[in-house]
Amino acid sequence: MSSRSREAKANVIITVLGFYELYLNGERITKGRLAPYISNPDDLVYYDTYEVTLRAGENVLGVWLGNGFTNNPGGHIWDFDIAAFRAAPQMALCLTYTDKSGEAHCIESDETWRTESSPLLFDDYRFGEIYDGRLEIPGWNTIGFDDSAWKFAERAPQPRGEKRLCTAEPIDIVNELKPISVTKTEKGYLYDFGINTAGVCRLCVRGELDQRIELRHGEHLKDGLPDVENIWFKREHWARDLEYVHKDVYTCRGDGEEVYTPAFTYHGFRYVLVSGITEAQATEDLLTALEMHSLLEERGGFSCSDETANKLQ
Repeated sequence: MSSRSREAKANVIITVLGFYELYLNGERITKGRLAPYISNPDDLVYYDTYEVTLRAGENVLGVWLGNGFTNNPGGHIWDFDIAAFRAAPQMALCLTYTDKSGEAHCIESDETWRTESSPLLFDDYRFGEIYDGRLEIPGWNTIGFDDSAWKFAERAPQPRGEKRLCTAEPIDIVNELKPISVTKTEKGYLYDFGINTAGVCRLCVRGELDQRIELRHGEHLKDGLPDVENIWFKREHWARDLEYVHKDVYTCRGDGEEVYTPAFTYHGFRYVLVSGITEAQATEDLLTALEMHSLLEERGGFSCSDETANKLQ
């Protein structure tokens, strides 16, 4: 983004076929998680708006893209693999501001923007992520970063759906849970978070270079290990899917404390089986369960003599 002589307010409009994380000068400013709102882009294309402050001098906008439903590898369960809209993630962005002379400026994403592969090697809305920390690009979304070796963006076909501002409440992290127990098993270390919930786990580890850590999530146990057979029903893909479903994988950089939080997936789980770690690494601080849901406002209440009904409410 071009240099500026003074601080200014600006508006950003962004739409993504897939999921996105939006950054300004290295700071994540995305509304919630798994943004934007999911739709069939042949019918509706949702967009988000942001009010931001541009600093004096150079400013940098960065966007990280995930597959979402547009390129949903596990979507064959619902025939998304043959959907007419299936494609690689796509993005359109417009930033507008007014300078001190009152002149309006508009910066739009086009073929002059730069792109590069990310450390995210695989992502699926429900299956999980494979993330290689060794491939991280330090400072990629910050001022002064040299992106001259990156490729130019390619123009994508315009989606057919109606453009609509997303007014749905964002999905966000509403609670953090520590494990109530950590148990050593023959397949790894079993983390029990005490309740069945939805979200992801934040991994915090001091790993060795090339250390590969797998997190397998499950709602219940079978023979003492997380089991996902209760949620997977398309038998012709059974063996392949069970290798991926509800699994996140992180490969360590080996340069001190590393923190990894999956960006473009979520899981329903109570238990997480962690493999690829040492006994010394298998502490309760290794994993934190991050509960996620839409930020719905409470508009009423309910209570009765049945504690099960109260708990459900």
